[in-house]
Amino acid sequence: MANISIITNSHQPDDSRVYHKIALSLTKSHFVQIIYSHKNIKQSTENVVYTNINTSSKASFLKKSLKHIVDFNTDLIICVEPFTLVIGNIAQKHYKIPFIYDCHEFFAEAFEDRFKYGKLFLKALYSFLERSLYKKAKGVITVNNILVEQMKKYNKNTICCANYPLLDEIESNIREKEYDLIYIGGISENRGLTQMLKIVKEAKEKNRPLTLIIIGTFLKGNSREEVDKVIEKYNISNQITIINHIPSNEIPSFIQKSRIGLSLLDPNTKRYQNALPLKLLEYMKEGVPVIANNFPIVRNVVDSYKSGICIEYSVNEGLDAINKLLNNSELYNTYAQNAKQAIKHDLNWQAEEAKLLAFIDKAINE
Repeated sequence: MANISIITNSHQPDDSRVYHKIALSLTKSHFVQIIYSHKNIKQSTENVVYTNINTSSKASFLKKSLKHIVDFNTDLIICVEPFTLVIGNIAQKHYKIPFIYDCHEFFAEAFEDRFKYGKLFLKALYSFLERSLYKKAKGVITVNNILVEQMKKYNKNTICCANYPLLDEIESNIREKEYDLIYIGGISENRGLTQMLKIVKEAKEKNRPLTLIIIGTFLKGNSREEVDKVIEKYNISNQITIINHIPSNEIPSFIQKSRIGLSLLDPNTKRYQNALPLKLLEYMKEGVPVIANNFPIVRNVVDSYKSGICIEYSVNEGLDAINKLLNNSELYNTYAQNAKQAIKHDLNWQAEEAKLLAFIDKAINE
């Protein structure tokens, strides 16, 4: 058994992928430490040691992380964000501890989206810094095949371990439907917030009132107060329910009580076009048909398994797709059953776990 340290400076300690999938899978044959920086304190368990470095200083996080990596007698480091790659690189250079990278997205594009001016220069600079660290990693794990192709340009030892749901998370409970639509995830303009509210507004004006529940945390630059003003302006207050972040084990019951799951990301945010949102799979897991973006990677899943409808980023297309599902019970029930079976038989973490464990063992033993 080896000692593995997972480092994250932005994810929560009980993150779905970092803890429930990667860490717990690794505990089947290794000892695991999660080094994180978050206000939420997580107590160590029999299987996972939690090390919280709650600081806003990156220099302090770097220094303390290196100490905990050494103290844990770490054999392999798993880095989760670009900044943690810096820590992994230092540990590999000075302490001969190899690192691998769990890449969730192409961060240079995410970095570009945050800035109004000088985007091309900033993207080029950030890409150069990222690539130089990718090359030094023992290997790279990504969440989809588009990222695999991108990352293999810089590190040939790259595999895909998709962020699919755990099979033991799938419930068979049949709950009475309370909401027409559900959205789970970060709440922001570029994640489709206004688009969803406009759909509810348009439906009401066409005498087809819809109820929408939104579950998540307001992201930077977006506030509950501003959203409430929009809801009041649209005169849809009694049709919208917003719940802030709740424990992950409570989310399935809300999905089960909803008829349609929404994932309508702004296509102008480039990094979204190559992402398969976890929320999409969480809806499908509970047997809820989806309405999602017409991005290639999303369309491939939704169309292949006939689990919903892909649309352009349009209020009218969204409303048409909703009406199509809600007005055709046979089509709706077919999509609902297909969605659940897709997760049960193909799109689940258990199928990915074996690839992860083999990849990690090879990285440790080489």
